[in-house]
Amino acid sequence: NITGQTFQNGKFSATTTSTDPNFYIKIKPEDSIDTSVYKYITVGIDYTFPTGTTSDFLELFFFDTNGNLIAQKSAQVTAGSNIVQFDMSTEPGWTGNVRLIRVDPALSTSGVQFSLDFIAIRKQGFVSSLSTPQIYQADGNLTVNSLDLELLQPDEKGGTDYAESELNNAWNMDSVSDLTAIYNVDTAILYPYNSLIDEAGISHTGNFFYFKNITGNGDPHYPLLEWEHGIDTTKYLNICFRAWNGNEASNYNSVARIIWHDPQSSFKEGDDIIMFKGAATYCVDMKENIQLEPALPEGSPNPWTSISENGDVVNYLRVDLNENEEEGYYSVLDWVTVRTDHQTDTTYAIPVKADTSLEVSLYYTTSKSTSGGTLIGTLAAGRSSNVYLWDTTNIPEGRYYIYATVSNNGNSHSYLANGRIEVNHTTYTQDTTAPILNCDRPYDNYTFDNNLEIAGYALDLESRIAALEIYADNSYLATITPSSFSYQAWQNYPNKAETEEAKFFEILDGSKLSYGSHTLTIKAFDTAGNSTTCSFSVVREQGTETDTLTDPTPNGSPVNVDTSTETPTPANLTLSLSVIKKKELQFTISGGSSCSTLDLYAASDENFSLNLTKIFSTNGSDTITLTAKKVPKFNKKKRKKKKDSKDGKIYFKVLCNDNSSEGESSAISYNFVKLKNKKKTAKEKKIIKKLSKKLKVKS
Repeated sequence: NITGQTFQNGKFSATTTSTDPNFYIKIKPEDSIDTSVYKYITVGIDYTFPTGTTSDFLELFFFDTNGNLIAQKSAQVTAGSNIVQFDMSTEPGWTGNVRLIRVDPALSTSGVQFSLDFIAIRKQGFVSSLSTPQIYQADGNLTVNSLDLELLQPDEKGGTDYAESELNNAWNMDSVSDLTAIYNVDTAILYPYNSLIDEAGISHTGNFFYFKNITGNGDPHYPLLEWEHGIDTTKYLNICFRAWNGNEASNYNSVARIIWHDPQSSFKEGDDIIMFKGAATYCVDMKENIQLEPALPEGSPNPWTSISENGDVVNYLRVDLNENEEEGYYSVLDWVTVRTDHQTDTTYAIPVKADTSLEVSLYYTTSKSTSGGTLIGTLAAGRSSNVYLWDTTNIPEGRYYIYATVSNNGNSHSYLANGRIEVNHTTYTQDTTAPILNCDRPYDNYTFDNNLEIAGYALDLESRIAALEIYADNSYLATITPSSFSYQAWQNYPNKAETEEAKFFEILDGSKLSYGSHTLTIKAFDTAGNSTTCSFSVVREQGTETDTLTDPTPNGSPVNVDTSTETPTPANLTLSLSVIKKKELQFTISGGSSCSTLDLYAASDENFSLNLTKIFSTNGSDTITLTAKKVPKFNKKKRKKKKDSKDGKIYFKVLCNDNSSEGESSAISYNFVKLKNKKKTAKEKKIIKKLSKKLKVKS
């Protein structure tokens, strides 16, 4: 409920349009605010009120990493400049980490003009009185200069997409084949090539899945994978999705969640992903940043990568956009990708955004930081391109982060790329195919004056688009990136994930070129270092502008999606273990009548990550008894305890994992013998292997 937003002279300014105006301060997940350290808040904000109003109230809302409101503060503000201070040290809810700050610049008045100067969150408290400082004048001069720098690739989205490459069907929400089933949803509609307006009032064009929850049910979901196919979790490490929720929940924030499953364990629920107002893209690094809810014990194996490290795959995956039970709550899902890291064998293209008059140094490192890296090379000052082709032929295999550094007049600035690169000389085949580039603007004999339109689409069939560079008469002009849905690309390549962000559209400053004829070139680089160009003869003429390119009207026919899928019936499984006459091990499984299959697993640890093995599988039944006789290390006498010995404890659980029912028993364990630390895990593995051979159904 604000309009006219601007950033100027270090201030964010806007005007309120109705009651409850608000905006959010952006805080990266890794930069959440530790409330045990930062307890004092100062806000600098200016106001101009409409006639008849002399004051209002400023409100701040603070949310934790799960989107829960933990504190709320307000203060009266008046016309002109205001410095507002809040002491949070006595607030009982000021605990944990702050992930989100909402600012309500006014309560109920429209037409309030405000300019937010700063929000400072400090460790130290406030002083009760001011003292005049001693002023000193330095002998030298201080040069203040802006160093703009950005690395466009590798980005956090990653490289090869799973659904595109292995299912030949990108999850771009253009057909019912993108969803295996729909649960706990009242209304579900696919909008192929359409325009929808998000909750921030912004229109978006593309393919969308719209659904409305069932009132009172907080678990609407729609699996992308459900028991068929499988994701190698050591290969596909980056999950991204673009979505929005239709209206603000009563508790201010909505959260998304990634949920997955593998054949040897129960469902795993990722931690809350706080969703912002309006359409946005959210990415989770499943290798470095994924956390579960509830959290795993310290030192537990990664809940995603350990699945394939143990020889299995993820056979169930979904992205839940909301868990809201309120009436009329709806969500829109644009697309989902599950990608590898960026990959290379011999060459990787690193595009930067920086002033070509300044030298840029590039480094690679195994740590996610902007120091201590190994020099890749430099982009020289006065260069004709902002793309560096990194020769990775002799780089050791591994996963690396990239950062860049630029310096000028004693000022230095570094930028860390958002994604990782995997150097793989063993299994990755280097992409040698040129990217696809379709140029709609300009064209031969295109005329312009001050507005030079660059438009079209670009995508790559094997890797990713790195960047597009624009040249005028062979001189570097600009770097742009495709960033929005392309109707043409989608029509031509319907199963490509990149069509969702293949369109490029930019209006360049034509006044940088002299009047007359010029050769304009657009060059598309993919991340493998391949390139494609299109060149045109264009003419700058005074007072001449060509009409802006427009796409076909987004009026695809909505598709109603069946919402009658029944939610799987939970199986109330129990598992017990007993010893018969000190010679026979007996397992009893109960509550599995709704399962088509029951699988018994054993492992060396309570998290079921070491030596995880399926030791028996049978048809579902209400009660099943399994026996094993002459189990190694079981019917022998206990050895005398030694200082370096530990229990040879084996953990067991039973799972029901099919599309008609789901469930998991509580884990149980048994101490077989005392085993030496040095060989403990190996001996436990042998015991588990023997068990798998000896277990039989008791008649």
